[in-house]
Amino acid sequence: MIAYTSAKQRFPDLPAEEGKHLIVFLGYESCPYSAKTLDLIGRIGLSKEQFHFEVVARSEGASVKKTLGNSSFPIVFVRAQSGKLIHIGGADELEHVLAGAERSWIA
Repeated sequence: MIAYTSAKQRFPDLPAEEGKHLIVFLGYESCPYSAKTLDLIGRIGLSKEQFHFEVVARSEGASVKKTLGNSSFPIVFVRAQSGKLIHIGGADELEHVLAGAERSWIA
C-alpha cells in the first residue's frame, strides 16, 4: 500500500490529507480505468469538492509508478473513518469497496 504522504511528496498540489476530499486518485486523463473511477464517483453522487483527480502526464507515468511502487493507474485513496486517506488500489478495488461491506469504513 502507498502512503498518502508519499503521493503528496511526488505531487505537492494534492489536497491536504486532513481536508474535505473523500476520494483522491492519480491517473491518466484518457484511460478507461480513470473513466471507470470517475463513473463510480458519479454513481455515489460526490460533488467536485469531495474528490480530487490528479492527472498524470503519460510522459511521467513510468517514473511515478516507480517512485510510488505501483504498477498501474489509477492509484485510489479513500478517506477512512480514522480521517486518513488510505490507498485501496485502483478502480476495481474502489468498485468493490463501494459495493460491499467495506463501505462502512469510508467516512
